[in-house]
Amino acid sequence: MTAAAADEDLSDTAAELTLTPTNIVATTTPDPLWLTQLFEYLSFKAENPNIIPQERDESYLRARQIGLWVKEQSILRHDVHRGVVREEDVMVSQKKILVLESLPDFPWRKPHEERNQSRFEELKECAKKYSAGSSVFLTDELVEDLESIGFEWSVKKSTEEAWESKYAMLCDFKKAHGHCNVPRYTDGDESLTSLGRWVVEQQKSNKENSLSEERATKLNKIGFKWSLRK
Repeated sequence: MTAAAADEDLSDTAAELTLTPTNIVATTTPDPLWLTQLFEYLSFKAENPNIIPQERDESYLRARQIGLWVKEQSILRHDVHRGVVREEDVMVSQKKILVLESLPDFPWRKPHEERNQSRFEELKECAKKYSAGSSVFLTDELVEDLESIGFEWSVKKSTEEAWESKYAMLCDFKKAHGHCNVPRYTDGDESLTSLGRWVVEQQKSNKENSLSEERATKLNKIGFKWSLRK
């Protein structure tokens, strides 16, 4: 089949496609594993419409597994567009992508080079906000990334100082609420949301054995919970 004929065939398929299990099966190559993963994704989104599955989600195993599959489909789509897929796999891959592109808001991942540029723009915006005196949640990773693009701290705030500031906030939270279970997401309280993200950072650092003994000891003294929330 010529490339033009293949494109025409795909256009016809797209026009007829409705997202029922029967039509999805009929539109794609017999690939039981891929179809199982597709239905798992559809089921997940039906149950969790506001959650975007991420392959690095440490607190939700199902979301992480689906996120890995989404990443694989994104890589496949990028390879098809670049023309680097094996000739015998082109039609199969194109039909899979066609199905996914017909889904509302499928969370395609950006290619590596686009992600790098996007991250660079995010860091520049973050640096701009920090320089203007706006509140910025400084994780160790963010500090390193900002310094990697040559950002110079106009107001010296070391990683240690940033950590101590959040620790003091957690102590205040403990005094007010009697526990350290800071919510990860809050409605309009950016300071509390920032503290909740910091708590998760400490849990992850401890899990990865990258949290210093001194910091772990201080957190233990106030009854810090080390298990990641589900």
